[in-house]
Amino acid sequence: MRSLVLLLAFAGAVSFVAHDDSVGSQSAKSRIIDRTFLCKPVVYGGLSNVDLIAGPPLTHRFGSDSAHLIARTGTTLPNQDLVFVRHQAQAEIGRTNTFPGPAGVYAHAHRCIPARAKVQLSSEGFSSPSSRFATDRTCSIIGRIVVRVRTRLAAPAEWRRGYEPFLVGARGRVVEASLAVRAASSGASLAYMTVDRVGSTRFWSSPRCS
Repeated sequence: MRSLVLLLAFAGAVSFVAHDDSVGSQSAKSRIIDRTFLCKPVVYGGLSNVDLIAGPPLTHRFGSDSAHLIARTGTTLPNQDLVFVRHQAQAEIGRTNTFPGPAGVYAHAHRCIPARAKVQLSSEGFSSPSSRFATDRTCSIIGRIVVRVRTRLAAPAEWRRGYEPFLVGARGRVVEASLAVRAASSGASLAYMTVDRVGSTRFWSSPRCS
């Protein structure tokens, strides 16, 4: 009897670990990726540093930048991106605002974990008008952030380990996407961003972000 109890307990523990690793596990292919994360930003002086960025396609003498939506923390290094959408594949061009890599939607595998929090994908509640140009806002808050991202891809893709070891995501050309960010502790909305099929972006942000 005791052996049976130990066996059942062990099986339950294995099942729990496998379920808890859902941020890195594969899932069925889908064109619609709708996920919510609780993310831990870098902290400076007791305040969490959150950078929120949206940018349409940009052509310049070095090449071109893909449209993008980014929730980032800390520095401009690519491994500081928490959750982001890259509209199309990005070539290596030596710039710091977007980094090379395949199109798709991605999250930081170590700083972000799946969350069941309800986050509205809407501009409702933001007093400021949206920006249609490249926009970068920095928010200093206490604690973590909740990020919801909903992306429609051109073809079905799996949510799996990403092209970098610190990323998980779904790879593929993005048709449209929405990304909303709020403070986890207070529930205050920080930003709402969208990108459409031609790469046009819109960005609404809270007055607490500058």
